Amino acid sequence: MNARVRGILGSAMPSRRRFAPAVLSGFGTALSSVALLAASAWLIARAAEQPLVMYLSAAVVGVRAFALSRGVFRYLERLTSHDAALHQLAGVRADLVRELVPLAPDGLGRAERGGLLSSVVDDVEELQNLPLRVVLPLSAAALTSLAAVIFTAFVSWPAALVLLACLAVAFAVAVAVGWAAGSRAERSVAPLRAVVADAVHDLLTNLDVLTAYGALDAARERIRSADAASPPRE
Repeated sequence: MNARVRGILGSAMPSRRRFAPAVLSGFGTALSSVALLAASAWLIARAAEQPLVMYLSAAVVGVRAFALSRGVFRYLERLTSHDAALHQLAGVRADLVRELVPLAPDGLGRAERGGLLSSVVDDVEELQNLPLRVVLPLSAAALTSLAAVIFTAFVSWPAALVLLACLAVAFAVAVAVGWAAGSRAERSVAPLRAVVADAVHDLLTNLDVLTAYGALDAARERIRSADAASPPRE
């Protein structure tokens, strides 16, 4: 990864002060989910022994507390992470426009206007996925995994080491598979979306000419064909 790419990705990341509440909220969400599963499993297993209700009260309260806290942390995570990402995205858009204005139109070369417009809009929009779908989940998962290993170590050191090894292997496999699949899909999808954008751009900019020469239906059919070949957005 060259310095230019690192600079672009770095510009998409919010400041640590602004992004820290999102990471902590994501950690709280994941930790509440793990604690909820653990408390529920213990409660079901212990209840099968039919003890007195007083021995299950703490677990019942814990299940309710973890279920509520998971929802609260999830809401806070969504609120703080999107606020930070969208705030940073606004700055990226402004910086991009300032860099493009001196280049237009001669500095853009032979780039198709529709494809260029699609690339600018889509690429800038995609930058928000870096903090939201990459950094935040990985950070929350790493903190939760570390907390789980530390908690397990208080119970059994061998079990903690086994858990740590399994988490490391799972992380490496998931990152490798996700990176390969995502890169392959993006390479195949990006050109198709550029064709759609270029067809729409040609229709809008040449609408009067196409109407005068009776080629409007052909232009619309080109858009429909390109749109049918392009996969839908998530």
